[in-house]
Amino acid sequence: MRPVRLIETVRVRAGRAPLWDLHLTRLRRSALVLGIPLEPIEPPAGTERVVRLVASAGGIGREDRPVAPVAALSVAFSGVAHPGYPHKTDQRAHFDAALAEACLDRADEALLSTESGWVAEGTFTALFWWDGARLAAPPQELGILPSVARARIAEISGGLVERRVDPRGLRGRPIFLANAARGIMEVASLHGERVPRDQRTDALARWFWP
Repeated sequence: MRPVRLIETVRVRAGRAPLWDLHLTRLRRSALVLGIPLEPIEPPAGTERVVRLVASAGGIGREDRPVAPVAALSVAFSGVAHPGYPHKTDQRAHFDAALAEACLDRADEALLSTESGWVAEGTFTALFWWDGARLAAPPQELGILPSVARARIAEISGGLVERRVDPRGLRGRPIFLANAARGIMEVASLHGERVPRDQRTDALARWFWP
């Protein structure tokens, strides 16, 4: 079996990596748990882009790619079970399968649920929804990734409330997705149904990048 490699997908914006401290904290924590030695890492800078860092026992590799456009997403529920993904590694076959399934249904993203039926996360995004006056997200104890975007949103929103929710419980709610490369992404439809908008999401999107 190929050794596990850690991944960090870092946005460079306005000449710097604005969420670098959050990326580095997660990377160091996972490297310690998985026994991957880390060499000193300088934050990426320069032109606007996304930098993919891949950390392994052999060192750290970097790949650059353009920033993907931020557009409202069509999202589907996946039939692929979420197996637990507490560290951002290259062992992502379940996410690849779920996204391929969603693309066949002409969706942009898929939400995976645990074997117990609780919605966990997307293939490349973290999930959030407005629950009355509070901003909610799935519990970390479901085995979801400790997302950099989630950490940033917790900072700017005053904190998240963790809720277990099944696919039916998300229908009709104002939901949005986020990751550290694109920021906050609106959801236009969820499994073919229109998703209501919430102005608080627009405010968070404006504050996301420090």
